[in-house]
Amino acid sequence: MENFIKEFDQEYRNVIGNYNIEMARDTIPVSFHGSQVMEEFALAWYHIIQHIQSMDSNIVTFLEVGAYKGLWPLMLSKVCKSYGKTPKYTTVTLIGQDSANHSLSNVEKYYKDNGWEFNLIDADSILESTRDKVLEYNTKFDLVFIDADHRYEYAKKDIELYSPLCKEIQIFHDIKPRIATEHVGVWQAICDCNIKLDMEFSTNDLNYGLGLKFINK
Repeated sequence: MENFIKEFDQEYRNVIGNYNIEMARDTIPVSFHGSQVMEEFALAWYHIIQHIQSMDSNIVTFLEVGAYKGLWPLMLSKVCKSYGKTPKYTTVTLIGQDSANHSLSNVEKYYKDNGWEFNLIDADSILESTRDKVLEYNTKFDLVFIDADHRYEYAKKDIELYSPLCKEIQIFHDIKPRIATEHVGVWQAICDCNIKLDMEFSTNDLNYGLGLKFINK
């Protein structure tokens, strides 16, 4: 898995441009252009890959709520290429809200150059009308990753709208802030929506963290 992640890191650089390892909150080394803690990312994907390998379908559908720099669709494409499957990616993200979203356009081009489906919905995720646009592409997705606005009321609404669309694995980012920080709402929303995570990956109890929920375990 370590070599797989290193290969992917280079592929990611090739698609979005080179970058330096950044420091998150002065304590945690974050790679992938500041998108993710590499150790958490690698551990989570190790288990996601096992599940993708066991799927009967040759198409893997992925819904990401809050795409940021395009890390996850690119990893999905690498995994699918490695195991003879085709990625089908849909995201809800407000493009103009974050200057980092320019990297996402490079990933979109990469997808389309390879003949893969890449659906971008530039809209507020907490609106039911936005969820309805998602349903035009798929009514159910193998993987649903929620990582948009981390304030409680927004995170909770995202979970309520998009978790029901998941048929295999739900993924949540920033689950670890459980004290009074700007991200603490994610964990509270998960709890209040009665979601019991099957796996948690984190480097400490203050920042970041990834959680997985297997629908049919």
